[in-house]
Amino acid sequence: METPYSRQRRSTGVSNYDTANLFAVPGNEASLDFDGIDDFVEVPDANELDVGSNTTTNRDFTVSACIDADAFANDFNYIVSKDISPRVFNFNVDTGGHLFLGVFGPSGASSFLTGNTAIATGTSVHVAATYELDTADDSTRVLTVYVDGVQDGSLSEAKGVLNSSSDDIQIGRRGNAVRHFDGLIDDVRIYDVALGQDEIDILAATCGGIAGLTKGLTSGPDADGDGRIDVVVEVGQQDTTAYDFTIQYVPGNEEGALIEDTTPAEWLVILINDDDEGATNDPDLPISCGESLEFDVNANTGNDVEVFKGGKPGKKCKNSTHIAWVPDSSQSSESLKVDVETRESPGKGHKADLFAPTSCGTLDLNDGAVAFELDANGNLFPSAENPNVLGQTDGLCLAAVADLNGNGLFLDGTGDEDGDGLTDFDEACNPPVEPTDPCNADTDNDGVDDDIDLCPNEGLPDAGIGELLDSDGCIFQSECSDTVDNDSDSLIDFGSDPECASILDDDEFLAGVQ
Repeated sequence: METPYSRQRRSTGVSNYDTANLFAVPGNEASLDFDGIDDFVEVPDANELDVGSNTTTNRDFTVSACIDADAFANDFNYIVSKDISPRVFNFNVDTGGHLFLGVFGPSGASSFLTGNTAIATGTSVHVAATYELDTADDSTRVLTVYVDGVQDGSLSEAKGVLNSSSDDIQIGRRGNAVRHFDGLIDDVRIYDVALGQDEIDILAATCGGIAGLTKGLTSGPDADGDGRIDVVVEVGQQDTTAYDFTIQYVPGNEEGALIEDTTPAEWLVILINDDDEGATNDPDLPISCGESLEFDVNANTGNDVEVFKGGKPGKKCKNSTHIAWVPDSSQSSESLKVDVETRESPGKGHKADLFAPTSCGTLDLNDGAVAFELDANGNLFPSAENPNVLGQTDGLCLAAVADLNGNGLFLDGTGDEDGDGLTDFDEACNPPVEPTDPCNADTDNDGVDDDIDLCPNEGLPDAGIGELLDSDGCIFQSECSDTVDNDSDSLIDFGSDPECASILDDDEFLAGVQ
């Protein structure tokens, strides 16, 4: 039930199980330097580290680390592994400097992936590997490796779950005391999901001492019982709908950070980190128009969260709620969980009160979070007018859909309520052009809904042959590509008529008018 859906894509949520936090990025004195002979770190077994097994819920996984190797002297130089009896996985670098991920299942069902890039020694590199199991039938596994955030190889095989093992996690060697790593290893992480590209990018950035920022849904309704958070909210409900999202911050080398985010007016912020008891002024959450609330979610830092809302105090308003958070930079990572619920919209006349959303389309849960750099005194750095941006995330998007056919909705977003060939979620959150209305068909995918598109079947223009799109969604041919002598000079179209600047020029009388 931890699946964030960003405005740009749907990705897997992040539950962070740090197997070892070695305090710093490679190159700093706090990193651990493995001698390639007998140095290692052993992490005691725990249920949440039994990745890939059919006996656990965390069947997918990601392994991530920062390394700075002195040499790749062994055939395989182990970074992280659970690889003795029975074997589960090993993540290492081969003697040629290529990443290697091996996974092992029952009855010898093993898979091996070697990356394409030869990693250099003597330099800080972020490395990661993901294992993902097809949830439809558990028969297909996908392995992927990354170097400095760039996908470096992928493998898909028709093999199922991995072995279950109570062995300890080994860092810097294989469990039988061979294949030791020579060099620095730091910030080793194991996640119980296969992270997407956005999350890998964040981890790769932190390896260089840059702050990491990520955000995703933590919980929400699962009315269809499929074990996933619903990403479709039905229009016109008479009860509220609640979601939680979490912002996670991983400090880099900066002195501190200010993280800001905004929740649109359709939502009320009702809790921060499951507890608003630390409030230093009334009212408690949710706040009303023109009000603010400061409270402490970290005992070490004082009042580190402020929630405020625009509008005039005591007046009705439809304003967004702003969140400002200063995490504790001394920690290896900090997170802020925000609980929200849909706002009630009073009915007019004889109409009943309804809760947002009241119309179909995009239902943004929040804007993208942004992290700004602070100096040692807690001031924006280098200036309040132009602070450094340490990181930012996409907003989280849901689809607001009405049940047009009376057959219920596909709450996972895979339905097509208006029958235009686009899923409800993609139409609201991942459209081909601009967000369209999942309750109105856009047959030609030109970003104009059929009910206002005068040419609903024409599709997008092809600029290669001079087609343009007018404001009504209709394609027309530009004057400089229509084979007509529009200015009666006996010269026709671009290439012959010097008054045509290009095939997209729509005025054959005057050059450069498009």
